[in-house]
Amino acid sequence: MLSCTIIDDDEFCREALKDLLEEHFPEIHIMEVKRNGEEAIKALKKNQPDFVFLDVEMPDMTGFEVLTELGEVNFEVIFTTSHDKYSMQAAKNSALDYLMKPIQLNDLKLAIRKVERRLKPDAKVIEMLLKSISGIKNKIKRIALPTMEGLIFVEVDEIMHCDADDNNTMIHFKNGTRMLITKTLKDVEALLISDDFFRIHNSHLVNINHIRKYVRGNGGHVVMNNDKTLNVSRAKKDEFIDKISHL
Repeated sequence: MLSCTIIDDDEFCREALKDLLEEHFPEIHIMEVKRNGEEAIKALKKNQPDFVFLDVEMPDMTGFEVLTELGEVNFEVIFTTSHDKYSMQAAKNSALDYLMKPIQLNDLKLAIRKVERRLKPDAKVIEMLLKSISGIKNKIKRIALPTMEGLIFVEVDEIMHCDADDNNTMIHFKNGTRMLITKTLKDVEALLISDDFFRIHNSHLVNINHIRKYVRGNGGHVVMNNDKTLNVSRAKKDEFIDKISHL
């Protein structure tokens, strides 16, 4: 019997994958289900399964950072992601597997078959992947945004800025439309692992490509291409100025 651990910050995704495994793969023992990178590292250092379903985009740390923190990896890895295939090019080139969310049964079957054929993980494969991660941030083209109705796929370049709305986030697009999604701004920031996005304030995450101007002040503020004025916090001011000065 193979053993696995599920690591995902999204409760719906965790439970959906758990249900698929329990219903269709009785030969696989689910050792643990963890909701963030910190919990995952503690669990994997204590008890290592045969393979891990590892979410790429988590608020506290990415799946790649979890592997880096662990150092020696003695298990197979199946990445799970809401990003399109381009965002996982490094994993594909390294011969590791990944599953797009929402995970489909046929895709899951194929991934598990690959794990069964590779009884021993290749540390060099993991090492090669981690060395190639630095280029991933600039390759993301599309992401899946969770709404009350399901997932909507959008082009990252179309996102102008994101604003906190209680425990949800309002996404503003360059065509003037907006969308309320069921994730916090912190979650969205983790999802948009791109050098084009910067958290200028607790309430605002901006696409720097859509900033028209920055006005200095206590913290200052930016004017976006949609004429929206967004404050820059004093705590973020220096880092933000350094960021835009290298554009």
